[in-house]
Amino acid sequence: RHHEAPNESHTNQLLRDVILDAYELYGSQATTEWALDVFRNHISGWKPLNPNLRGAVYNIVARLNLGSLHRELQQRYEKAELHEERVRLLNALGHVSDDEMMSDLLDYTFNSGKVRTGDVPEVLSSLGSHAAGRRAAWHFVRTNWGNVQERYSGGGLMMTGRILEATLGGFATAKDADEIEQFFIEHPTPSATLVIAEALEQIRDRAAWYERDGASLTQFLQSY
Repeated sequence: RHHEAPNESHTNQLLRDVILDAYELYGSQATTEWALDVFRNHISGWKPLNPNLRGAVYNIVARLNLGSLHRELQQRYEKAELHEERVRLLNALGHVSDDEMMSDLLDYTFNSGKVRTGDVPEVLSSLGSHAAGRRAAWHFVRTNWGNVQERYSGGGLMMTGRILEATLGGFATAKDADEIEQFFIEHPTPSATLVIAEALEQIRDRAAWYERDGASLTQFLQSY
């Protein structure tokens, strides 16, 4: 059910957003059509969208990889005053998976001057939630590492570390860990030494877990 019941608990309200997002991820065309319909009503001003549903709707709309809708999300981010709404919109932007659109999003994030410094990791974390985005984000950061360090290494926000946490957080193979480690051997980053070490440890832990339990878990899930 897309609509809240009278006196519904806050937990149920939040859970609905998560479930709707998952429904679309697993192929529910009806959920996609619903999200697109309510989003269009929302941006037209005809029927504003309940904030408790915006996260799922924005994510679903972004995953359609339609340039016009992505630009609408960007413009709404630029105008948003509430931090909660900005985060929802940035998370949605990172759900795009088209190569050109991901490249444009990363350029927009780092070079347009329209994404607030403290919001940059939100985009990278969202891209990091899916395989295509994770690769695109790391490629961009790695390729532009000199500029990233120069721009974000100063100040008290520890932005270099936050950017690396967001970018590296989803990797899960020993090969990835080795390649990342080699990059930072060649590009020492004293301001983020601990972050890099922790990221490598987590990646290798995931890789070991998958090597140990991946086959049995796959077999278990296939049995259902």
